[in-house]
Amino acid sequence: MAYGINARELLASELEGMLTEMPLSKVRVAELCRRAGCSAPTFYYHFRDKYELAAWMFVGDFAAAFADRDPSYDVALMEASLANMERRAAFYAAVWDDRSQNSVAAYIQDFCVEMSEAAVRSATGAPMTGAQVLLAKYHAYGMTNLAMEWMAGGLEAGRRELAEMLVERTPAFLADALSEHEFRSEELLGRARR
Repeated sequence: MAYGINARELLASELEGMLTEMPLSKVRVAELCRRAGCSAPTFYYHFRDKYELAAWMFVGDFAAAFADRDPSYDVALMEASLANMERRAAFYAAVWDDRSQNSVAAYIQDFCVEMSEAAVRSATGAPMTGAQVLLAKYHAYGMTNLAMEWMAGGLEAGRRELAEMLVERTPAFLADALSEHEFRSEELLGRARR
């Protein structure tokens, strides 16, 4: 039986495999647990549902690029983040296409806005203004949709070119805050719970 972080990683791996066979809407937790060799109580100890598991996987990819390092926000980090997502292109395509009430796409966009808020609050000691929230949302929605379109082959841009454009188009207040903010994996993965 799988426990601890290994259980989460095993469930993530099995979900990723299942999404090559079926859409997220067809994945059943009971079948996921059977394939992972764990019980439903083990699954529900770690995640509320399959959507929370998928969100945790995204946050893990974000953390792998941005967390537990000296603060910075540059093309190399953005390119690393895109490379993490590109390695799981089929997974991201499957969760991005799911537009259910628990949409992982909406979670990813909201997460990006929350990270913007955390960075700005950390850098300035104050929350974002209304205008900054709108800019952060505009940036997050555009960035995530462009990344998904790029992974699906819908953009004629290489990973480096897209990373450069995403960083260059980040609003200045946000780029400054992100380059000063220290992201921590433990904190990020704790936020993955919906």
